[in-house]
Amino acid sequence: MNNLSKIEELKKKNEELNKEYNFYLTKIKNLKREREINYHIIQELCEHPIEQRERIIEYGERTKHQCRICYLIW
Repeated sequence: MNNLSKIEELKKKNEELNKEYNFYLTKIKNLKREREINYHIIQELCEHPIEQRERIIEYGERTKHQCRICYLIW
């Protein structure tokens, strides 16, 4: 196999990998969007006053909220 044919083979493989990458990237974006919608719905379902909600840190980087009454986290 000469270099040109090897290059063509690798280019085709990269095209396939790019398609797969873009597919999963879109899937990840959709999952994140769905998660944010769920957080919003949880906020609406918790009818307790804002002062009964406290910030919690998860994994040292994300800030979420938790109700001290019903323990919902979003």
